[in-house]
Amino acid sequence: MEAIFEYLKSRELITTLFVLFISFILCFVLRRFFAKSVNVINPDDKNSSRRKMLINMIEHVLLYFVFIVTILVVLQVNGINVTSLIASLGIVSAIVGLALQDWLKDIIMGINIVVDHFFDVTDIVEYNGIEGEVISFNVKTTKLRSVVDDSIITICNRNISQITVVSPIVNINVSFDYSVNQDEAMKLMKEICSSALQLQDVSGADYLGVQEYADSAVIHRMSVRCVSQNAKYNVRRKINALIRTKFDESGLSIPFNQLDVHIK
Repeated sequence: MEAIFEYLKSRELITTLFVLFISFILCFVLRRFFAKSVNVINPDDKNSSRRKMLINMIEHVLLYFVFIVTILVVLQVNGINVTSLIASLGIVSAIVGLALQDWLKDIIMGINIVVDHFFDVTDIVEYNGIEGEVISFNVKTTKLRSVVDDSIITICNRNISQITVVSPIVNINVSFDYSVNQDEAMKLMKEICSSALQLQDVSGADYLGVQEYADSAVIHRMSVRCVSQNAKYNVRRKINALIRTKFDESGLSIPFNQLDVHIK
């Protein structure tokens, strides 16, 4: 008990409280500064989320640095040999590092997202066969909104190498019966491309040629460029309807798989 009272009256306690006070003020100033830095970013800027993430990373690194330095100074003030303590914690640090390796991988990949510009908010990406819109990302996770049912998918950044950014180009196959003359099929395909250019959200449409000779049809392919990744799903539906209209106007039928049965 006497030792406690002695410590309460000692210079070490006063110095410790002073160090903690300075640390608190410094952290408060840093948080206010970075909060204002985030607020001045234009939300309409395509790179706004990337800048916010970068500011967030710098803020956390500085706060962690202040925290660690504060702990070391407090220990040193209270008579603990910090140098020896750090040396003795080498094995413990290795064990902790192994335990936190997935967490560290997430942070490293989060930094790579910012530096290498993997993707940005509003980009459409594919992950494990699911296509979704990037709605947010930070140093540890990336969140997607499924384009199918609006469900939210959270991905650890260490798995980010499995993500593919979806192209705004839609490749559409159109099947023609083998009885249709090739010149007639090519003419109709070019008419479909020309009509597709008149659709909203379409910036380009090209006929690529014969894609495949299938069992029941000759398959031609067209390539349509959309103004954005989000628009491609609606554009595909409109072009499918356009193809059916053009086939009906030309008196052609869309072929389907057929099975011939011969009875002896």
